Amino acid sequence: MDDTPHHLKVKIGGRELSLSCAPGQRENLENAAKILNNEISNIQNSSQTNSISLEASAIIAALNLAAELIEIKQSTAQYDFEKLIDEIDTTLAN
Repeated sequence: MDDTPHHLKVKIGGRELSLSCAPGQRENLENAAKILNNEISNIQNSSQTNSISLEASAIIAALNLAAELIEIKQSTAQYDFEKLIDEIDTTLAN
């Protein structure tokens, strides 16, 4: 199995970055860069923050994406918990 790091270039916030990634992770990293770049662009283009620095935009974007990840994890955990309760109820009913 080839475990040599792969190299790719992505553009985030108008800056081109050269990155290394594990084999099999290139597509995920490219997609993550696109999501982050879009989030930064949305923040910089908003009327309320039109003079915000790239660094501040990146921090706000990271916070927004982390908050979304937390929401997804919480909803997934809640879903799994509800599914488990249903399975227990079904088992007890039989």
